[in-house]
Amino acid sequence: MTVLRPRGFLLDAGALRSAEADPRGDVWDLCRQEHIAGRQPLLPIMVLAQIWRGGPRQAGMARVVNSCEVVGLDGTMARRIGKLLGQSGTSDVVDAMVVLAAMDAGATVVTSDPGDIAKIADSVGARIPLFTV
Repeated sequence: MTVLRPRGFLLDAGALRSAEADPRGDVWDLCRQEHIAGRQPLLPIMVLAQIWRGGPRQAGMARVVNSCEVVGLDGTMARRIGKLLGQSGTSDVVDAMVVLAAMDAGATVVTSDPGDIAKIADSVGARIPLFTV
């Protein structure tokens, strides 16, 4: 079983929704902590695509997004996502990318739905630290 050591934060869609609802709340505080530590929070590109709608209502979210390092998607990652979905018996492409990006970085996932992330991670024996917002 893989046990990951937290090396920073990775944001999922729930974290961005939290930032939208409370622009000066927990998610922004975590982003500031990352910058103080000399890191940027990680944001999988699929999470951004899933949640971004633009406009003034998302100004707080935009501030958080602009503070992040975006984790890209290529053919190799796409195949890894597909394989993980098969192993976990799930179908959420975005959650699978969150799990893989967190595993790769050794990051803590900031989420509003720890159950889905944990289920996918558990299917491959990975222990990903979770921070619920």
